[in-house]
Amino acid sequence: MNTLILTGLEGTNPLAVMAAFGLLRCCQEIACFSGVRLAWQETASLWRPVLHLDQPIPKNEFCNVLSEHLATASQQSCAGLLALVDEHAVTEARMAPSSYAAMVRKAQEACFQGNRGLADWLLALASDMVLTGKGDTKPSPLCMTSGSQQFFPTLQKCAASMNPMQKIKLSGAKRTQQQNQSKELARVAGHFEEALFGPWRYADNQHSLGWDVGGDRAHALMPIAPTKLDHCGVLAAVWLAIESLPLFPTVLTQHGLATACFEKQGQGRNQEEALLWPIWTRPVSIDTLRCLLLQTIAWSREPRSVAARRSIEVFYRAKRVLLVQGRATFKAAEIVA
Repeated sequence: MNTLILTGLEGTNPLAVMAAFGLLRCCQEIACFSGVRLAWQETASLWRPVLHLDQPIPKNEFCNVLSEHLATASQQSCAGLLALVDEHAVTEARMAPSSYAAMVRKAQEACFQGNRGLADWLLALASDMVLTGKGDTKPSPLCMTSGSQQFFPTLQKCAASMNPMQKIKLSGAKRTQQQNQSKELARVAGHFEEALFGPWRYADNQHSLGWDVGGDRAHALMPIAPTKLDHCGVLAAVWLAIESLPLFPTVLTQHGLATACFEKQGQGRNQEEALLWPIWTRPVSIDTLRCLLLQTIAWSREPRSVAARRSIEVFYRAKRVLLVQGRATFKAAEIVA
């Protein structure tokens, strides 16, 4: 088995962890990476994700393959979701139940045709089984934008920026088109290399959706609106993190809406919500990762000796905190005692 250490991603940053999970999802859609597995390795006191592949591959070639995979917009896993929300003019996961029900019907039709991808997206983003005080669908706690930073338009902007074909003009000489395509493929591959192998430069005009502890500019304390703050994100890291969302489904419980890997403590206004995730050393497939994330909250409460038998080295917890105007972000992660 050949390994590829993702030195740009670090195990205490929610954005980086979600990006690692999203990358594993994306690799399942690429034939030469379909058997890839994910583990973590401690390097210089930091936990880094490690891909286990069937064949050795240099990091630049790995990024080129990812870029070529995105050369067709339809290859983006979230493309179906974005087309659907655009059709229904939906901008937030908090939406009218009628809009959500209409999208669920489309997802149901796709399931009957053997494609459950859209259903996984909808299940992860919101639920119409629990409604907000205004009668809208209850969104996932990972939907942390609000106001002028709308969730779905932000996803659409990120997906468009990561599509190598987005800026290529169809008119003009064929040679010019090929040159433009090569430049765009190289541009997107460069974004992947920055996100996966570092260093993160935070030079992209891309909102991090509240998931990046390291890049949080404490917008609530700044005198200008977040929409006026350019060049503060890592484009490919955000895109890969978006691709991880179907791994965090919601479900109705006797205590309300629950989301995979999210833990609630306290009651009423004093209630705190936090994202938990495991760090493990035995390589796992995407199916095993799904099971692992669904069991994270329960397993984090077991004796450490039990976790060790599952090759889990540590659990991290990042509290979700509210900012102004309904926005949220994560605080720095802590080890679950």
